[in-house]
Amino acid sequence: METKNVTKPTLWYWPIAGLGTACRLALTHAVGLDGFDDQLVTDYGCFAAKAKEPECPLLNLPFAAFPGSAAPVSQSNAVLKAIGRRFNLNGATDEEQDRVDELLCSFHDFQAQYVAMSYECKPEEFEHYKQTFMAKSWPYYVGGIDKVMATHGGKYVAGNSLTVADFKLWGYVDSARVLTGAATRADTVKQWANLHAWALTMEELPSVQAYVGKYGKWQQNASSAHWGNKAEE
Repeated sequence: METKNVTKPTLWYWPIAGLGTACRLALTHAVGLDGFDDQLVTDYGCFAAKAKEPECPLLNLPFAAFPGSAAPVSQSNAVLKAIGRRFNLNGATDEEQDRVDELLCSFHDFQAQYVAMSYECKPEEFEHYKQTFMAKSWPYYVGGIDKVMATHGGKYVAGNSLTVADFKLWGYVDSARVLTGAATRADTVKQWANLHAWALTMEELPSVQAYVGKYGKWQQNASSAHWGNKAEE
């Protein structure tokens, strides 16, 4: 796990979709599939040893290193913002940048409920947690973004600019497709006009199509999860 003197953006994460989806998708959009190194972490011991190095006091997965940077950046939203700063994906105006920050913080709260459903409940409680998640958490957090979009009128979640917040939401929409058995990602948000149009727009992006071509069948969650713990066929 050499994080110094990298020659191109390098990401470290487990070989699953999970929190790596948005980071990998953002990098795919910024530099293409061949423009970054995707280092798959399969040995926890190697990661734990790396976390003891002086320049990595807060290391967690995912983390990323960039050419010219002295130390890696850790935590998924911090990695996303770091990618956004380097490749102009954090918003073109102050208002868009404010919304990106707001949305990423909202996704952090949403992730806690996602984890509770996916990992923390008892196996026999999963169906109840799943139904509650889709009936309450999904409309509140994801449906709330539709209302945000209605206020600014842009085609992306923070405004007229494609940002890292779009890639973050796309990852959750893809997870919902697997969780619910929906035919398409757009179907998971079809009850919200702005988000449905957004989902269709995202599907047309060459970077999204390239990402799906490489990573689209990966398992969503770790093997210990109640669902999404195997690769799609």
